[in-house]
Amino acid sequence: MADIQDFINQIHDVTLEKSHVINDKNYRRYLPKRHRFLRSVYQTWACLFPLSILIAILYFVVQEAWVRALVYNGLLVSMIYSLFVLLLSIGLYSASYTVPIAVTNEVKSKMVVKMNKRLEVLKEALERAFTNSIIADGLHKGKFNLKDIRASVMDFIQKGFPNVQYIKEMVSDEIIKPVEKSVANYIAEMSSVLVAKLKDSPVKIQQVAEATGTKAEFVVLMVKWMLDKGMLDGMLTEFDMEYVPSGATPLSIAQAMQPAQPAMAMQKTAGGIPVDAPIFLDQQGKPAATLVQSPGSSNLPSIDAVKIRLAEKKQEIEAAKAAYERGDIGIDAYVSKSETLESQLDFLKHRLALLEKVQDPKHYCLICFQSIAGDGGLVRCPNDHAFHLDHAQGWLAKHEECPWCEQKINAFPSP
Repeated sequence: MADIQDFINQIHDVTLEKSHVINDKNYRRYLPKRHRFLRSVYQTWACLFPLSILIAILYFVVQEAWVRALVYNGLLVSMIYSLFVLLLSIGLYSASYTVPIAVTNEVKSKMVVKMNKRLEVLKEALERAFTNSIIADGLHKGKFNLKDIRASVMDFIQKGFPNVQYIKEMVSDEIIKPVEKSVANYIAEMSSVLVAKLKDSPVKIQQVAEATGTKAEFVVLMVKWMLDKGMLDGMLTEFDMEYVPSGATPLSIAQAMQPAQPAMAMQKTAGGIPVDAPIFLDQQGKPAATLVQSPGSSNLPSIDAVKIRLAEKKQEIEAAKAAYERGDIGIDAYVSKSETLESQLDFLKHRLALLEKVQDPKHYCLICFQSIAGDGGLVRCPNDHAFHLDHAQGWLAKHEECPWCEQKINAFPSP
């Protein structure tokens, strides 16, 4: 921004100076040194000539010897100087000496040519600075209308640099067109890059932004524009977190559908109760959680799967915030969505801690992670997973599902 302001000020100053030189009528200001010397010579002779006439009259009028001697010397000096001027004039005439006004116009023309070259350099620098600023602060932040590049460029310049108005004509005609062309070339180049990265398989928007050295807002802006143009055939998921080509399965669904690798083993809980069940292994091959099969329940995902969902939920929260800041959603929708996402995030955090600490959901409270052996007043979900009654009340105030199997909890004490 500071560089752009500096270029604008320099262009303004050089333009004013150029206008002043062109319109200045005082030719003497632009005379070279040799012409100034000649001018002073002739001015001196012009003053000395009438003075010589006066001195000659005094020579015949005054009778004092010393005055006549002084007057004689003055006349002698005047005659010698006049002879010098005569010889100088003959020499200048022989050399076809150019008159001062013509010399002044030539000097002024050279000055204007230099100023024009200086303006060209400054304008090219200003064009590059505007282009880089529009790409970094407009395009990459998703604040740009790709359907009307020229209008977006004009709007960016006018709002970002209101003092451009004193060179308004120059900016409109000589700066906007090159900047518009440079931005259009950048958009075309990035379109080719994004088509290559998005056409084959689903991909996270943030990953594309990191791979291209841009920002997620820019990738979303480009993808939406490319979808409208028919350059891509697919869709953006909710809150623009992921691009999915037509006919492909979103990454979040594909990851949830991947079966965990069970390792059959006999294990004992901390309370000494044997449980014959397969054990999920995480990426390091360590037990992640016990697989519980009950009517209406599904295979429990691994710890890594929950971590992935947790990271995605955080990204959804950030995306919702970005969508609100861009004005894509209103404040009511943003508040409602944020509350839902925060509740889901809290659920996943608890579920991750649960999977890391509990292996038997029927004999340990899924809230405090302590054994329920001998405890009365329990609450159980449809898959018989246990909760202390007082803990269940606090949990049910925020969530309806069991953190182990995600089945809806019937809030009543077990007998």
